[in-house]
Amino acid sequence: MRFNAFLKECQDKEVFKKLSIYAVFSWLAIQVISTLQQPMGLSPRVVTYALILLLIGFPVYIFYIWKFQIAPIHKKHMAEAGSLPSKRGFFGSKTPFQRYYFLSIFIVSCLITLVLFFVVRNNFFKNQVPNEAGLAGSITLKNTDKIGVLKFENNTGKDTLDIVGKMAADWITHGITQKDIAQVITPQVVEDYSNIIKSQLSGSKKNTVLQDYFKPAQIIIGNFFLNGNRLIFQSSITDGKLDKTLISLDPVECDSNNPLDCIEELKQRLLGFLITAEEKDTDIEETPPKYAAYETFLEAKNAAVYDDSTLELIEKAIEIDPKYFEPRLFQLTYYYDQLQYRKADSILKIITKNFSSNPRQQNIVQMYSSLLEGNNREVYRHLKREYDLAPFELNTNATMLTVGLQYINRPEIIDTVFQEIDMKDSDAENCFYCSNRVYIKTYSDLALKRFDSVIKYASALYRYNDQEYFLKPLAVAYLAKGKDPLELLTAPGLRLSGEQKSDFLLYTGIQSLVIQGEAASSVYFKQLLKMPEGEAADFDIARAYYYSKAYIKALEQFEKLKEKDPEDLVVIGFLANIHALQDNPAAAKEELELLNSLRGEYQFGQIDYLFSRYYAVIGDKDQVFNYLKRAVAAGYLYTSSKYQYDPHFKPYLNTPEFKAILTYWH
Repeated sequence: MRFNAFLKECQDKEVFKKLSIYAVFSWLAIQVISTLQQPMGLSPRVVTYALILLLIGFPVYIFYIWKFQIAPIHKKHMAEAGSLPSKRGFFGSKTPFQRYYFLSIFIVSCLITLVLFFVVRNNFFKNQVPNEAGLAGSITLKNTDKIGVLKFENNTGKDTLDIVGKMAADWITHGITQKDIAQVITPQVVEDYSNIIKSQLSGSKKNTVLQDYFKPAQIIIGNFFLNGNRLIFQSSITDGKLDKTLISLDPVECDSNNPLDCIEELKQRLLGFLITAEEKDTDIEETPPKYAAYETFLEAKNAAVYDDSTLELIEKAIEIDPKYFEPRLFQLTYYYDQLQYRKADSILKIITKNFSSNPRQQNIVQMYSSLLEGNNREVYRHLKREYDLAPFELNTNATMLTVGLQYINRPEIIDTVFQEIDMKDSDAENCFYCSNRVYIKTYSDLALKRFDSVIKYASALYRYNDQEYFLKPLAVAYLAKGKDPLELLTAPGLRLSGEQKSDFLLYTGIQSLVIQGEAASSVYFKQLLKMPEGEAADFDIARAYYYSKAYIKALEQFEKLKEKDPEDLVVIGFLANIHALQDNPAAAKEELELLNSLRGEYQFGQIDYLFSRYYAVIGDKDQVFNYLKRAVAAGYLYTSSKYQYDPHFKPYLNTPEFKAILTYWH
């Protein structure tokens, strides 16, 4: 019997199905035991014991499958076929299938024995050595990530305040263990071990017990003294040998009648340092944040979608610790992303006044200053410095992708940045930055005409809730590949509101205008205009009429929109275009004058861009590029519906002047 035939027979006899049941059961059992171990007060080794039993049980289960499920049927079939061997062994008829089967049991048993050897050695015998004094119960010597906390020295000259030193150590220990940061060696444990060792050895070893017998990675030390009626606490964290100070915290001061105020403040600072010590970008902060602030801010950072509740968490973190720089940065980013530039600028001024004392903070502040000035080249330059420090930090990486594509239009650099972070195990459905990274990746692939890559990435996400925006790059890729984007609307599980559907149809129609032409694009505009009343967005309806060249109806729709918001720049721009297309230059001029009068701060070239579209409508090439250059120089972004994706500029896409616009910030 060949091995392939053996595998096929195993599949026919459902051996693999039965083995998978055992594997799933084992995995679930380990998960349940791991979850219940701590709440039930069980030994941490209970998980190890369960794993050992399940590993031993696996070859036994394989034999059980043979003896009681396969062998009787196997024997019956062979007897019916008249091929039952005359010689029989303990395990039944010695057939080729049986020989392969038991060879497999032997191999699996050998592998499991090897695994069991390492499991038992690492969990029951490793790191156990006798102590120097030959005590009956050996002291375990481990060089781990334990943290030692020493009693705070009382330098007040008042013995009655000795209890404050113990209280400080206990409070800090409680905070570390409560947050599950590390195992803690307390002053009491050190004292107990010192007493044991002193009873066995001559001389005192108390001063070296912590380092010699527990070998902590870090040790927290401190003292306190009086200044009038004010208690002042000092604390630092050293390495495990007490020969190198990792950080000295700023002194903490409080009323001598309320020492717990100092102790709580000190605890928050110490926990903040410990929890962030392993992060590569810790040096963004001048001082460690309070742990409560860090914990609150972490919840905000991990939010699937950034909304008002996320902002509340960020503001709460700032309230807990006003010196915490990163939440203020996220607050600034939130308002910038919400297009509330004036609010973002005011927050930037607060940050500039109260922070920016370290080089990294200065660089970030300068980057945001450049953002609000529309100087995209400087934005990229400052962000590149930040990215070089923390290329794997999700927020920085996602921002680098956005700036690389939408601010300076360099799609060729996107792949390198995107691949810095391995996405295979990421939860893009529930991770804001993860999905944002993929979205930028799809548009860089569109710019590079890698349509299969767009389909691969966008197809995996567009049906998830709140990620319908992946439909847009997917639609462009479908158009480029000659596929029908309308097929996407029938995908199982896709749920679109009326406005989401009209937005998709409008965008697809506009991109079809750019890629295919008027005849092909009319299909999408017609379907949008046939939607039931009240479903499609009014702005989408107005633009659908415009791009369908139904200018009378478009004019009517845009006039209604202008009545609702007389200062809507985009609506005014469309009205100027429509009047020009209807050969009404006086009305067009009136709209342009209104548009010009509305110039203000934080527009980043939007009005100049609308002027360039107007001149594209009337065919004035010189003015098209005059205003386009003004727009891009003021920071107007290269988004998914602007510049090369805007049908107004279709006649100019292949001109040197337009290519210069696309590479303006290079």
